[in-house]
Amino acid sequence: MGEPQYVLNTSNPRKYAEFVRLGLHYPRTSIDYPEPDSDALTVIRYKSSLAGVRVIVEDTSFDIEGAAIGVNARWLSHTVDQYIGAKASLTVLIGVLEPDGLVYVYRGVTYGVIVPPTPGTSFFIDRCFKPIGATKTFA
Repeated sequence: MGEPQYVLNTSNPRKYAEFVRLGLHYPRTSIDYPEPDSDALTVIRYKSSLAGVRVIVEDTSFDIEGAAIGVNARWLSHTVDQYIGAKASLTVLIGVLEPDGLVYVYRGVTYGVIVPPTPGTSFFIDRCFKPIGATKTFA
């Protein structure tokens, strides 16, 4: 029978390359599912339900003390200067709808602080987020 087949869905080629770099060599789809304006758990459950059985989806939220960024992290680049020095957390949720009809969600959180963005082409959040105890940003 073998292992169940999974597919990784991301419309972002850089995200897919990061998954491959981490050893997740799954076939890829690139459907950009709509996201409800809601909390991160609701977003990942919704996207997982739309993606279908055994399609892995990912969503990142960025929480900054005193700000309402959350799942709208992609808009941070326009306002990051006002948050330098603020405490922050980066949450990555991975969701997958299994044949039993349940969406399984896996969560990883890193805590840190907002710093002036480092130059480069990596994800913007990676360039302005320095984890607690680190000397460098994720970039």
